[in-house]
Amino acid sequence: MSLLCCHHAHPLLMENNSELIIGNGSMHYEKHIIQLNNDKIALHRFCQNEPGIPVLLMHGSIENGRIFFTKNGKGLAPFLCQNGYDVYIPDMRGKGESEPKVHADHKHSQTEQITIDIPAYLERIEQLRPFTQIHFGAHSWGGVLLLAYLARQADDRVRSLVFFGVKRKIGIRSIRKYFLIDLGWKRLGQIAIRKKGYFPAKDWKIGADNEPENFYRETNNWLTNDQWIDSNDNFNYGSTLNNMSLPPILSIVGIRDRVLGHYSDAKMLLNEIGSDKNSKLLIIGKKYGNKLNYGHINMLTNPHAPDDHFPEVVIWFKKQELVPE
Repeated sequence: MSLLCCHHAHPLLMENNSELIIGNGSMHYEKHIIQLNNDKIALHRFCQNEPGIPVLLMHGSIENGRIFFTKNGKGLAPFLCQNGYDVYIPDMRGKGESEPKVHADHKHSQTEQITIDIPAYLERIEQLRPFTQIHFGAHSWGGVLLLAYLARQADDRVRSLVFFGVKRKIGIRSIRKYFLIDLGWKRLGQIAIRKKGYFPAKDWKIGADNEPENFYRETNNWLTNDQWIDSNDNFNYGSTLNNMSLPPILSIVGIRDRVLGHYSDAKMLLNEIGSDKNSKLLIIGKKYGNKLNYGHINMLTNPHAPDDHFPEVVIWFKKQELVPE
């Protein structure tokens, strides 16, 4: 069976494709491998025979791309594909189906993700199907990384962003926040880093994947400090984004997301980057007409999501698109 697209060689990119026909045959799954130095990064794709505008979906910290899909066609990525989009989901280095897995000597950093990896994802998408407009979507920390990419490399092809539980700082105070963040992530995490050389989220069964030491330390730095500054080269993301004209952002938060993507912290991020006027903050829960009170993870994984709030994503995308493509 032939693949859907023509592929072009690139010295940094190596591909290994598989294809799965899902449902009635109109939706296809492919996996592509991006080779960056010793890392093989898995880039998952859901598309139709006539691929539409591309969407890049970024997972967050201690996660992988499976937050957005199952290979039998469930989740946000297949939903967007069924609504005409060409959807790409990378597993960050060491996560998901990317290799090698995170280990003590794995030196991947946020700066590397922002300045090397995200451009590589976009370059691979461009090789698979040239585009003039694209949408970004993200869960949790993935949204922070996409904003940081835009700060460093203004990309006018990006028409809009949709966030699920995205914050840059955690400003709320609660017992739950103390145990989860102050004690677990920060204090015990730093002890584990010194002992293991990485943050053992998967080992501790509190996340889908472990986190490299550099990535963990840089994430922790951004969560803690008022100034949003790169610890490697002092690039100021906060002030840069605040002085840019960013694409419109739909920020979706679950009413039961009490720590990792709280409404007040999502709102604080939009204010920090100066996007509070051209963006929308949407709370999903029963009191707002939704089928259940969503939390940080099940806002993307619950079976009700495709009929509940996923359509809001399509409406947002279409509202921002240029016609024709």
